[in-house]
Amino acid sequence: MLKKAWLWLLLLLAFGVHAQQADHYWQWGWGAYGSGPVEDVARFDWSLVNFGNIAADEETVAHLNAILRVNPNHRFVIRIWPILGIGKLPNNRYQATLWDYFYRPEVKGRIRENIRQQFELLHNGLSNPEAIVGMTYLEEVPNHFTSRPFNSRITRAFMPWDMAPFEAEIRAELGHPFDISKEKDALWWGKKYCQYFNEMHQYMRSIAPPNCKIIYWQATFFNTLDRTDKKLFETGVLPFYMKDLLKEGNCDGIFGYPNNDLIWQKQAMDIVQKHNCLFFSQASTPAGMRMTGFQETVNRTLVKHPGNLGTFVYVEPEQNINAWNVIPEFKGKSNVHIDDMLRWFGHRYQVGMPVVKQILKPRLYLGYDFRDKAPGDFVTVSATLYNPRNKSWFGGNEDEVALKNVELELSGIPDGYILSPEANSPRVLHLENLDGEVAIEATWWLQKDRESDNFSPKQLQVAVQADGVEKTIQNAEGMHQSRNVNTEYTISRTGERWLMISGGGKGSKFHLELEPLRRTVSYPRLTFKDQAILYRDSLGPGDKLRLYPGVKATLVKTPLISKRTARFERADADAERVFEDGYLVFSSPTIRVKPGCEYVFSVTGFVADNAILNCLVEFNGKRNGKPHKESVRYFNPLGKELSTATQTVQVPTFDDNSEIRTIVRFYRHAQTGKLHLREFNFQEGGNPERDVTDRLEGSLSLPANTALNVAYDDRDEPNFWLTPLLRLKLVDSGEIQQAEEQRKGGGDF
Repeated sequence: MLKKAWLWLLLLLAFGVHAQQADHYWQWGWGAYGSGPVEDVARFDWSLVNFGNIAADEETVAHLNAILRVNPNHRFVIRIWPILGIGKLPNNRYQATLWDYFYRPEVKGRIRENIRQQFELLHNGLSNPEAIVGMTYLEEVPNHFTSRPFNSRITRAFMPWDMAPFEAEIRAELGHPFDISKEKDALWWGKKYCQYFNEMHQYMRSIAPPNCKIIYWQATFFNTLDRTDKKLFETGVLPFYMKDLLKEGNCDGIFGYPNNDLIWQKQAMDIVQKHNCLFFSQASTPAGMRMTGFQETVNRTLVKHPGNLGTFVYVEPEQNINAWNVIPEFKGKSNVHIDDMLRWFGHRYQVGMPVVKQILKPRLYLGYDFRDKAPGDFVTVSATLYNPRNKSWFGGNEDEVALKNVELELSGIPDGYILSPEANSPRVLHLENLDGEVAIEATWWLQKDRESDNFSPKQLQVAVQADGVEKTIQNAEGMHQSRNVNTEYTISRTGERWLMISGGGKGSKFHLELEPLRRTVSYPRLTFKDQAILYRDSLGPGDKLRLYPGVKATLVKTPLISKRTARFERADADAERVFEDGYLVFSSPTIRVKPGCEYVFSVTGFVADNAILNCLVEFNGKRNGKPHKESVRYFNPLGKELSTATQTVQVPTFDDNSEIRTIVRFYRHAQTGKLHLREFNFQEGGNPERDVTDRLEGSLSLPANTALNVAYDDRDEPNFWLTPLLRLKLVDSGEIQQAEEQRKGGGDF
């Protein structure tokens, strides 16, 4: 008996020593919640991939690969979210609940399939699959998949709304009606909860690589029975112990929230120290999400413990810019965006500074044409040098923005060409300073001296260096190259600045097109160096503003739906899409519309076998502060012969500040016959293009082959999340005209 006791003691000691030796401190490091521009997220050591908020599709994969191109060492933690659209309860947004999993047999398989698909989408699609270092199942549980019955103090029996649909099944399993106020039944709830998570975590572990950590993410409001100062049935106490989730083969650790010293100790550190498990945490910038100052919050996340994987910064718009614990640099400031917050945090804690140096390297753009050159001919080599730095990358310090002691050098000349000193600037150009977000241009004229078999355009090379900055070298890439840069650009915020190089040549006739992407924008203004052009009105869905040199503008109405949607997503080879099953056969994506406007709805096709088409234009917004839906029906618009039916639709009245969204739905009446639908459209009525020059202030000059420092601003609230706001396009109508004339020439057959 004594030998067995000693053996157990030795085993425990051995496991304890092994656990202490496994030091995971800051293995993940500094993380970001995932939102924000590519470069701002890429500087962090890792970021969350928040399925449920973002789509599990190739667009997401492309975005993550863009992050890896900026920082190949960046890592990802996947927030698995497999419950969308599987549930039946509208008050849970049709997400599968804990009890759907146990009492609807098909749900378990569907959840597992969604877990697998979300993981494999990234594992198979990322340029570096090993970048996946962790997974969580949902976030801030038991929210999102339960009714949170322990959210309040339990003083009486009641049936939680998510359990009510399965009351009979639960009674059969328990042998009596469920009574949440009874300790035995409450503990049974906790047992099912832990069973659910253990099965999820075990499945996730079965498909994950060995280095991928599985973490349980509980909401800070809730405690478990591990809290000795709290008892079952008190507010927020979940009826289980953490040991039931942290058993070997389940999850590797927990999430901790450093709200204040008490919460951090009781909810995180006590659990971590007791079970010697891993953990990660969250540093929230909004004052209302912290009970202490921001620096104190960050200090807790840095606790020296071998299980501390790292922390991520969570940012959102500050609700109280004058709160006592607001970050001092943002106190009283309202025009703040997510990139401002991420860059401030990154600079304050020196996150990813080597990556930032690469992001902020001077940028070189070359223009030249070596084609059809004979000895004696000249090649014009144009180089644009741009300093992308601004004070947001340096904690607001303007002194660090300018590049100092800049040297721009024509460092390579192709074989067979010479640089005549009599007709050129020096090969090395010296600048004392180059301010942030400013471009300069240099030109050299190379003369072809002789034919050479060793000639290669790649021998053309321009380099730039400055104090404290790694030397940047740009080689030519082909026989000719235009300097077109950002002639199509997506604007995301007021105050945004960027470089545009117009390209073009002698026959170029430029104009600008400005098109809103997400919402209405008010009084958009573009500034080019010292000139500005302001549109004194709003641009909404379906608008495209054309700005011409001088003072001229027209407003064009564009289709509100894509060509693919307008064609009912039919195959290119099909003349129509045939619907012969079901009732609701097709719905458009959500369309944003303007209040008080008239829209023209049209549909082209025909019906067969006694079918009747029923169309519904559904408007959603707010009326008297509450969600309101109103529809316009278009019954039986098509006959047996191919035709186009058109109807004018008036947007109903909603609240002045309400965003109005529209969906067009197509029904097969009485589920009878066949609908042959070719295309439909939904577009604002009236003149498709009208002159709006009287709404302009300022003037516009768009010279060819010129570098332009561009800035944008408007009069709207800050677009904090930097969702795409407007698309700006520089159009060369001279180039379009030339292309059309070439097409007209045709050929002889």
